[in-house]
Amino acid sequence: MNQKISERFTNLIEEIDAIEASKTSSSGGFGDGWKIDSDAFLAWRVKAKNIILQVCGEKSQHFIEFTQSEKVGGLGDGYHSALKRTRAVFSAAKD
Repeated sequence: MNQKISERFTNLIEEIDAIEASKTSSSGGFGDGWKIDSDAFLAWRVKAKNIILQVCGEKSQHFIEFTQSEKVGGLGDGYHSALKRTRAVFSAAKD
């Protein structure tokens, strides 16, 4: 992997770590959990998906898994859970 792409992966990992570090505790009718900046997470997902697409390709397992992991499911699943899933896939793509 060339130096510029490697640096971009590192920068995006730092960015997602900062988004998670700014999480706040939330509680509501559906239970307790974590709240993150969903707009910042959306921006990160677009950038992360783009670099995975460039490096790995649209048919790669990394891209397919990233696309699946960014989806938010039903009750008990939220943006913080999606953040953890997508960060794991993104880290695997970096390796």
